[in-house]
Amino acid sequence: MYTLNPALNDFETLRKQQAKLVEQIFSQIPAVARAETLAANRRFYEDPGDAAKLFILREGNVRFEREGRLLYFLEAGDLLGVERCWSCAACKIWSDFAVVVDVYSWKDVCAKISCDVELLESWSRYLSTLASLNGSLLCAALKEEREIIPAVRKIEPGNMIIEEGTLGDEVFTLLSGSADVFVGNTKVGEVHGDEIFGALAAITGTPRTATVKANATCTVLALPKHQFQELMETRPQTVMSLFESMARIIVSLNREVVSLSKGHL
Repeated sequence: MYTLNPALNDFETLRKQQAKLVEQIFSQIPAVARAETLAANRRFYEDPGDAAKLFILREGNVRFEREGRLLYFLEAGDLLGVERCWSCAACKIWSDFAVVVDVYSWKDVCAKISCDVELLESWSRYLSTLASLNGSLLCAALKEEREIIPAVRKIEPGNMIIEEGTLGDEVFTLLSGSADVFVGNTKVGEVHGDEIFGALAAITGTPRTATVKANATCTVLALPKHQFQELMETRPQTVMSLFESMARIIVSLNREVVSLSKGHL
């Protein structure tokens, strides 16, 4: 096992301990198949037939991902599949290239370990080491993400949140209250709770196309452009929220345009 993250001081110690335990345990358990070659682009545990199997990698490298994040690469001597045998669907184990593995029956492994006190102790140590490795890797991954802390602002009724024609690099989310949207002196819409606004001008660097003014006491979150872009990259639900807010505002604007046009007929 190896990782591309250089920040883990205890990784090498834990990795060596894990490899030693795998060899110690599985040297005493008969394999279902040895030196079996698996084709390139193999996705372990996508085939229902893999559910009752464990694999020890003998040649090649395999990716281990969790929640879409690459945590580490498995290499010769590593055990594959403990997490998936426990129905951890968030884990993905796969290889771009052909690999050679020894195949073990999960039931045979459990049966052998359960009736041998020394093997059970070694297996417990293995699981503890695996948990420590995964915990260290997840902590390191979280540290890599930049901290995103929005400014929280309270806006009194009648005060502007953004002003038409001005430049600004902040994107806003309305947490509470409500606000009116004006183009010139004409009200063209409203902003309601949890809606994102001000994104277009902030991202493109163009002047604000409308004024947003609080019509009640409002609490807003303000994020600078670069942090908002990071938020969209790391949290896809933010993109969906932005689309929903923009769609609602466009519908509101269209209705207002129709209403104004009828008033001039």
